[in-house]
This record gives sequence, C-alpha cells and structure tokens, in this order.
Amino acid sequence: MWERPDATKQARIRIARTEAEALVQSPRLLVGNTSCRVEILPDLEKAKQRCFHCLERGHLAQRCSGADRTAMCVRCGSLEHRAKDCANELKCIRCGGNHRIAALGCGLRTADTQVVINAR
Repeated sequence: MWERPDATKQARIRIARTEAEALVQSPRLLVGNTSCRVEILPDLEKAKQRCFHCLERGHLAQRCSGADRTAMCVRCGSLEHRAKDCANELKCIRCGGNHRIAALGCGLRTADTQVVINAR
C-alpha cells in the first residue's frame, strides 16, 4: 500500500479475472474501518511489463530465460545493497545511462489481472 499525492492510500493486488470481476460488482470494499473503491486495471502492454527475475521489460518472470538479477539494485546495478538503501547515482547496467535498469527510456531495453483498491 502506498500514499498518493492527495493523501489517500492505494493498494494493488493480483487475482484471477473471475474473482476480480466478482469483487468489482460491489461498489465498495470494507478494509478494516475504511470503505474503499475497487477497479480493474487494464492489462499492461508488453513494452511496459517488467520482469522481476532479469529486470528487463517486455516479459514477466514466469516466462523469463534471462540472467538472474534478483539480488541486484535496480538503481545502480550493485549486488551489495537493494534500491531502498541505494545512495549511488542512477546507472543502467545495460546502456550506462542515468536511469534505472531497463527504464522505459533505455535504448537497449527488450521489447494476471491487477486490481486497484483506493481508500477514500
């Protein structure tokens, strides 16, 4: 769950489409003491999907045949720390650019249903 600029909170979950369709039939979902709006997100286009195994775009981890980069910092490529603890400059290990690994703007990047729960 993360906080949005308007001070509301948002969570994203991945569930089977049939369960998602049943969930959005109800106008609100009660989470604790908070009434939340629920919506189905459209599927991401392939170019925007990121694999959590190799950190490349264009596919998901379940179909990945790339290098295992799960222990790598996505900000600088270091194996010594994770992105949340990174104090280094941004550096793509693919092209050397000043962006995260395989960011949407990277010239070398390779080409389930999501549900958003908004607490209001």
